[in-house]
Order: sequence, then structure tokens, then C-alpha cells
Amino acid sequence: MTTRNYEIRVTGSIGPAAREAFSGMGVDVEPLSTVLFGPLDKDGLQRTLDRVRALGLELLGVRQVPAAPGKSLSRTDRGDSASPTPTPGPAGHSNVTRSRLPSG
Repeated sequence: MTTRNYEIRVTGSIGPAAREAFSGMGVDVEPLSTVLFGPLDKDGLQRTLDRVRALGLELLGVRQVPAAPGKSLSRTDRGDSASPTPTPGPAGHSNVTRSRLPSG
């Protein structure tokens, strides 16, 4: 299965218990949101989104991002902006806009 780099943005700051649920991913806490990032295959992305829902976190966006060969995914590589809500990016970026995951 193909692995791609993703960033998943949720509202607010996540605490230690939630960070543990996403232990395989990078976590970047910003003033209004938290960004989870790292390589995921399709099933891994679905499991991560299921965890977001199970923890009651509000999903702001999911974005596929490129990573430079031989480098880990950093803030600079992710192309962060000051906006807490993802905006359409350059070619090669897929964006999903603000939504709340269904609870069941």
C-alpha cells in the first residue's frame, strides 16, 4: 500500500493522553490548533481519523503534503501558514476543509 505524508489539523491543544494516541506521528501545538503529521498509508490515515473522532477532537483539515527525499517532515516542509484552516495549496496538495466527524 502506498504511504503518503499527511498533516491533520485539529482545534485546540491536545494533552498527554491524546498525544499518546498519536505516538507514531509528529505533533506541533500552535496557538489555536494542533497539527499531527507524518507518513500514513490509506488504512493508517483512516485509523488516525477514527482516533480523532473517538477523542472528540474537532477536525479542521487533512492535507497531503510533500516531503523532501531523505528528510523527515518538518514545519517548513509542510508549508505551514498562519491560518488555522487549510487553504488551497499548490499543485500536489490535497485539501479537505473544516468538518466535524460524525459521532457514530
